[in-house]
Amino acid sequence: MRAPAVSKDDREFIASHMQWDSKLPGILFAGVDDPLKRAGILQRLLAVDYIIPSLYTLFRDIRYLEPAAELMKALVPGQSGTIRERLYFYFLCPDPSRSSIPIQQNQRSYITITGDRQDLFEIALRELWLCSLRSIANPVGNAPKRDMDPEIRTAKSPNYLLWFKMVKLANRLGFTTPTITRVLKTDPMEKMVTEKLKKMIPEQLGKFSDVQMQVLTKDIKQYLCQPEESTQNDTTPWITVYGSGVPLCERCGISSYKNLYTSDHKYLYLSKVHAPVSDYRNGGGGLSTFFVKRCRYLAFLGPVSLAEVVKSGIEIISEATESDNIW
Repeated sequence: MRAPAVSKDDREFIASHMQWDSKLPGILFAGVDDPLKRAGILQRLLAVDYIIPSLYTLFRDIRYLEPAAELMKALVPGQSGTIRERLYFYFLCPDPSRSSIPIQQNQRSYITITGDRQDLFEIALRELWLCSLRSIANPVGNAPKRDMDPEIRTAKSPNYLLWFKMVKLANRLGFTTPTITRVLKTDPMEKMVTEKLKKMIPEQLGKFSDVQMQVLTKDIKQYLCQPEESTQNDTTPWITVYGSGVPLCERCGISSYKNLYTSDHKYLYLSKVHAPVSDYRNGGGGLSTFFVKRCRYLAFLGPVSLAEVVKSGIEIISEATESDNIW
């Protein structure tokens, strides 16, 4: 659970515990006493620029990813096959003549890339996973299956709009499933407002008529849908911070560390998560919450270099801003 090439604190810990002393408690690789071999091991360890995984972190991080996986499963009907296999079956490039898909840079901005179906699918799959992770609020243990209906909740609280965003992105990427077709015919804003009003209106006021509810819903929906200036932060994320950063015990599994789930959502996009470590900003010896999220994601889905994809035949065509309202 340490990242020695990134965190100064982790680097110092490993270096100190690699100093040979057979009586030193907790010495690393205690069975290796040859100085040259230990020096070689230390050199390789200090070059690791991600959180070192283990079977322990694997089984704990499965719980962290479970709510996001439930959202992914909800996009595709049926029970057989993995999420990847089921999505691949329903993947059709939006523009077959060019074999292209959009890459989401932030909430509103996209670039378009072209390439063969397999390469585009790998990128589209990762885009959906990142969108699903952005939709998760604060997972608390393994949620009961009856509470995992994505149209009722994301992970903790109702948010039809985030679910609709994910469905809309999937459709834009070229995934066509019965669920996607059905959801796109609904109005998530109206559904959310109606549900909220039913819970907010006190019983003392009496039951609202259907007409009153429709008028009130329309007014609130119109107010919420007013265009806003984009507050998207396109700055480069930090991978280290001053102070201790994310504690060692909170770098895998369901975490109680503050802001580990709700912060950094603006950075969970392909261009941010798959950027080289050298492109990020450093601010201290502790690991940032973004870096922890990045390592968890890459441990399961693996890296994909957009630069290498371009060299192999996928070409960046254009950049455009989505002007239509997301709802």
